[in-house]
Amino acid sequence: MKKLLIIILTLLISTPHSFGANLYKVDTTKIDKRVLFSKNNMKRLILPSPFIVTGIAMYGKSGERFQQLRTNYFTNFSTHADEFLRFSPTLLLYSLKAAGVESRSSWERMILTNAIAGVLMVGSVQALKMILKEPRPDGSESNGFPSGHSALAFVGATMVHHEYGLTNSPWYSVAAYSLASATAALRVLNNSHYMQDVIMGAGMGILSTEIGYMIGGMIYGNRGLLKDSRVNAHKGVPENGYSFTGASLEYVKILNLLNIDGEQYNTSWGTGATLESIFYNPSRVSKFADIGLHFSANANTAMANRIGGGDQSRGINWLTLSLGPALSIKAGNIMRIGITAEAGYSRLILNNNQINEKSSSGFYAGASLFCERELIDGVVFRIFAKSRNSIHTHSFPDISSLALGGTMSISLY
Repeated sequence: MKKLLIIILTLLISTPHSFGANLYKVDTTKIDKRVLFSKNNMKRLILPSPFIVTGIAMYGKSGERFQQLRTNYFTNFSTHADEFLRFSPTLLLYSLKAAGVESRSSWERMILTNAIAGVLMVGSVQALKMILKEPRPDGSESNGFPSGHSALAFVGATMVHHEYGLTNSPWYSVAAYSLASATAALRVLNNSHYMQDVIMGAGMGILSTEIGYMIGGMIYGNRGLLKDSRVNAHKGVPENGYSFTGASLEYVKILNLLNIDGEQYNTSWGTGATLESIFYNPSRVSKFADIGLHFSANANTAMANRIGGGDQSRGINWLTLSLGPALSIKAGNIMRIGITAEAGYSRLILNNNQINEKSSSGFYAGASLFCERELIDGVVFRIFAKSRNSIHTHSFPDISSLALGGTMSISLY
């Protein structure tokens, strides 16, 4: 089944090659087919690619492990907010336009681009649902992969990103993608989708929007373009570190044995999710290194198995909230690499959502090694390895863990 999925999505990703056109180089009276394979058109495939590749990689049991985060922290969570929140990025798009905020495109061009993106998104998402018939985590239906709610939300968010985030302020992109991400998160919290469903839905929504802009460019050429994108002051990797806000998913391994109620436990690989931001001084430019401030809020979960017999296992769940310095170094024109040091608050929860739940607050300290690169203007992708150490009272175990994961984020300046 995964091979079939990869074939379908490979064909889908390659489809834009036959439709694309450079929005800024198309002649209004004649379409030069040589620009169909221009660098700018190929760049449109970069942003959705990590989502689609991740969705494929997580498809099946590996991705379902992230559902343990929902099960352990939000067992009885239920809301209908996601039914309305999925429309919020699109509502933001048209509200800004109606309010007189200058966008990249005219009304006519923007509406047509949005309509094309919507048709492509619905068609591709529904086709995959019908072919794969993937069960939802709550068992209600067999149409879980990919998430249509997430795809719709990310169509609107990507429209806002192009129309306002890349022309006026990156905070428009942050707002739109936050709303879209909240929609995806609520679909998982409601137990309507697995993590891979919403990640793939996001990728399908972004890809459909990028194709919409390419087709819109073929139809309109330069007509209806009201505002150019903000000029990117750098080519390739900048001298400044990437200041961003974003979210990450990670696999987590507790490295030490845990002593709980006089019994020793070891753990299997668990999962985690993080919201983080890094801020560097935009006026300070160094050819060697940039020093900034890092903020992080993290949630982790893992299953601990008792050593020495029996099937007894228990949930190990811990939260951290921290800040600290970040050091970023330019590695040629390929990427930036760096480290962070973190300190702050930790909370350990044993067997949460059960009658014998126990919890303890403590001190947290950690560090990370990362490499990062701006995928396209305004969007940064980073991969990392993190060492986390949480120290609790004597009756609760300390936790030393290793996390490996990636972050998608919006570049702030």
